[in-house]
Amino acid sequence: MKKFGLAYVFAIVVLLGSCSVPSNKIDLVNLGSELTSSSAFAETPQLTDSSIGYMLYSINETDCAESYFWFSSGATAEEIALIKASDEDAASRVFEAVGERVRFQIESFEDYVPEEVPKLEAATMYKKGLYVIYCCADDNEAAKKIIYNN
Repeated sequence: MKKFGLAYVFAIVVLLGSCSVPSNKIDLVNLGSELTSSSAFAETPQLTDSSIGYMLYSINETDCAESYFWFSSGATAEEIALIKASDEDAASRVFEAVGERVRFQIESFEDYVPEEVPKLEAATMYKKGLYVIYCCADDNEAAKKIIYNN
């Protein structure tokens, strides 16, 4: 009986050791590259200096450990913000700032280019641990697939 019990425990340890544990880390550079090279955008957003992203999103730079922002020419609402916050509290502040940016964009585009509003309303706004991801694309479903597979 003892041999069976030890063999059983050994088998469980081997099985558990071989299971992959999902990582809480997101490779923002790779994710940005996948998004911008996809066909999800009518107009490919351009990578912009983070200081511009901080200003447009009203984000405090000290809340970010890593950040990347892509913007369209302004004729569309398409943009990407990929941010790793410096801590959990900062991630909450960044997520709230992104929500404010989306609300501002909806108000702006309602009069400017109203056909962009549905894109904004269907955009991906996602928080996972320290990571905050925002993506507004022409094909938001395609963008979501890329985001949630990373």
